Amino acid sequence: MRKFTPQAQVARDALRRFYPQVSIKRLAEYLCETRKGMFSSYDQARDVLRWHASLRSDGRKRTPNPANINYDIMPAPHHQPREDFILPRGKYGILPDVHVPFHERKPIEVALEWFRDEKVTGLFIAGDLQDCSAISYWPSTGKRDFPAEVEAVIDFLDMLRANFPKANIIWQRGNHEDRLEQYYRAFAPQLADLPTSDMETTLCLAKRKITLLARKQKVQLHKLAMLHGHEMKGGWSPVSPARWAILKARACIAVAHYHQTSQQTQNDIEGTILTAFSFGCLCNLSPDYSAFGGSWNWGAAILDYDGHNDWHLQNKRILPTGRLVS
Repeated sequence: MRKFTPQAQVARDALRRFYPQVSIKRLAEYLCETRKGMFSSYDQARDVLRWHASLRSDGRKRTPNPANINYDIMPAPHHQPREDFILPRGKYGILPDVHVPFHERKPIEVALEWFRDEKVTGLFIAGDLQDCSAISYWPSTGKRDFPAEVEAVIDFLDMLRANFPKANIIWQRGNHEDRLEQYYRAFAPQLADLPTSDMETTLCLAKRKITLLARKQKVQLHKLAMLHGHEMKGGWSPVSPARWAILKARACIAVAHYHQTSQQTQNDIEGTILTAFSFGCLCNLSPDYSAFGGSWNWGAAILDYDGHNDWHLQNKRILPTGRLVS
């Protein structure tokens, strides 16, 4: 198939899509507006369009070249394929839904002491570590101060690193971490694609040796998937979050997001045992938007994975007294 210069291909695509309903003059203006720098001038864009529309300088139609009518019109997809994050071997302390600066010290201290006693080799932040309330589209009940929130998250991460200096720290994004990109897209779209606008740079995660996963990236190990929980549509069950998760995933799965510790086991039609887990949270249990009557509980977990085909998950509640219970 004949190859064309970038300018020629852009012109041919514009003609295929819009000509003759849209004039050559307007198409030339359109290309200069949307393909800045590709054409040296409006006149060049118009001349390229006229040539590939088989028009003579006097506007009359010239004999078309058969090579000019074979178009590859399959558009390139806008989405990027999702790739799973394969969890490395290790014993991971799981920190779900900390929501800094709305975190609670007591359950976090209990969880970290448990992790130290169990000699974890890694930490897994199961989403919503940073609340990003200062840039939320939801109405605020307090002062919006995003720089102070960023500083608090950095201090929290430095505390984790000081307590677990050799740990492999993996951070799975939650819906609250998505708020930074959403804010840029809504209010500062010209800044959204700058390499300095992402959360990794804002929090200097490379310096802290913390791996932040891609947006809505699934963590996979042997026959267990781990999501924050907002990635699957829906999210309510009269029984428990784990019950909802297993019905949606139809596989062994662990989720955070719902701030409630639960477990659900069932067999598939082949007799395979499937189990779903949901984690509690490490944040304030009575926020202003839901001050009373909630079903949240504090919780944390430890995942021991051999890197091959064996894993064990301890999913614990943390009582207001600080006691860990299954």
